[in-house]
Amino acid sequence: MTDEETRLMDEHGITCETKTVYHFRTHKYDRLQDALNYAKIVGRHSKPFEDETTK
Repeated sequence: MTDEETRLMDEHGITCETKTVYHFRTHKYDRLQDALNYAKIVGRHSKPFEDETTK
């Protein structure tokens, strides 16, 4: 965020916050428990995930 953006936010009473996002393969989750649940299900039914960086 630039100094100008910060100044404008202050001027107008705008706030922001950082949001934690959990990633499992190509999926994104707001809650860690959701990511873990899906990873456990997939792990029981398929081979390990390979993406282009592991080849």
